[in-house]
Amino acid sequence: MMIGRYDFLIGAVRVFEALVEDAILHAVARKTTTKELTRFSSTPVSASGTSNKVMSKVLFAFQRTLVDVFQSIPSWKFVDTRDKLEINTRILATFDRVLRYTYGFDDTPDTSQKITGVLASAANYLIDVFLSATSNDLPSRPILNILYTGITTPRPANTGAAARSYLSQTCSTLAFITTLLSTGLLLDIPSSHLEAHLFKALPLLVRLYSMHESYKSAIVILLDSL
Repeated sequence: MMIGRYDFLIGAVRVFEALVEDAILHAVARKTTTKELTRFSSTPVSASGTSNKVMSKVLFAFQRTLVDVFQSIPSWKFVDTRDKLEINTRILATFDRVLRYTYGFDDTPDTSQKITGVLASAANYLIDVFLSATSNDLPSRPILNILYTGITTPRPANTGAAARSYLSQTCSTLAFITTLLSTGLLLDIPSSHLEAHLFKALPLLVRLYSMHESYKSAIVILLDSL
């Protein structure tokens, strides 16, 4: 891999996206434990032959790796900035879907027993990392960096590809933060270190509100979740 080029990583992120969507698409099949599926095996399998346990481990492994990527990416060098924007946008959009799919369906207390339980370990890891009360700035720093970038880059009113990429990155970040905080409220999790940072960043959010129409409703919803 050429230094500053991340084609392999972008491919891996896309694979994770596809795995998450596959997990939901086949959620009912993966949860089925009929005699036809378990006659020769005690472990339920999906239509593709992958067991819940294996799929859960694969998703969790991807999740942990991509959380590490997201936390360290601000210090990386990029030949093409669009690669960084794509990686951040795709990672955060998929993190958001993992949380929504896990906590947004049915009221079963044990997430592993939900129809989307195959994502439970990955979702719980996101909660543990980003809603921690410990004074660790590592999870918060890349989020705040992206929000700051949203007000320091040229206004995304023009239709250039670069402007659209920055817009997508910021929107994905706002959506993920909102889902994260809403999940914290749902689970009655004490105030996190990220929330403390967001309160301090209220002036930044107000400035971002005025930057683009796409940010306005997202920021209003985010502020309502704080």
